[in-house]
Amino acid sequence: MINIEGQEFEAFTTSGGLGTLCETFEGKVDTLNYKTIRYPGHGKLMRFLMYELILKNDTQQLERILSNAKHPVEEDVVYVYAVLERWQNETLSRKEYYNAFYPIEIEEKKWQAISWTTAASMVAVIELVASKQLPQKGFLKQEQIPLQNFLQTPTGSLFLT
Repeated sequence: MINIEGQEFEAFTTSGGLGTLCETFEGKVDTLNYKTIRYPGHGKLMRFLMYELILKNDTQQLERILSNAKHPVEEDVVYVYAVLERWQNETLSRKEYYNAFYPIEIEEKKWQAISWTTAASMVAVIELVASKQLPQKGFLKQEQIPLQNFLQTPTGSLFLT
């Protein structure tokens, strides 16, 4: 469990997210974690559905059950929570970043938080490539993209609101 501004959440390891960060920071960072944040009980319920009811192999049935029981919400929230702890001058320091992203309207259409944050990240990188601020070919690690440049794109600026 983690607590963000008085709200309890559970956090668990999921695939993706870290990409090449482990390789980039090997030998420089002691511990690097990437976790999905969900409301308490989510992981237990999903494990029950996937492994006790063995629905991991029947995704169509799983989707029907979830859609029937829990209709998609329009008012979702994407939380970003990052913590950096390090020793500095023989003192342990800690920095935290927290932000909540909510549904927004783009060109008179309402977008769920999970939809626009996922798409906007990709589109902002495309804008950087199109403006020749990033290499025009080859593999690029996410940590090689300057945050300030990313946030200055029309789409990346959505993360500033």
